[in-house]
Amino acid sequence: MKIPKLHTERLLLKPLEAEDASQIQVLYPRWELDPEYQGQGFMREASNVATDYWFNTLNKTVLRAPKASLNIRSKRISDSSGMRLIKTEKKEYVSGLLDSELWEITRDEWNARQVG
Repeated sequence: MKIPKLHTERLLLKPLEAEDASQIQVLYPRWELDPEYQGQGFMREASNVATDYWFNTLNKTVLRAPKASLNIRSKRISDSSGMRLIKTEKKEYVSGLLDSELWEITRDEWNARQVG
């Protein structure tokens, strides 16, 4: 299955290609959004369109998102999109063993939030 390009009013989300790797690692060596673009809602916007695609195009029934407990901004996005924390544990990350959380939302919960 070919991965589509997803659009929002401000964003074009497209699959990465091998030739993108060197440029991306220079711009985002720690796998986070460049500080110049943080706090403008880009990640929330991208998350919403990707979540909607997951549920309403791929017809998945549940979405689970693991994240480091220290990642406060990511937790805020999950919380504000209706996800709930279902599990905490220690997990190995690039920076070592960290507290980790698993967040979840169902398709029915997601779609109920999208109407009205």
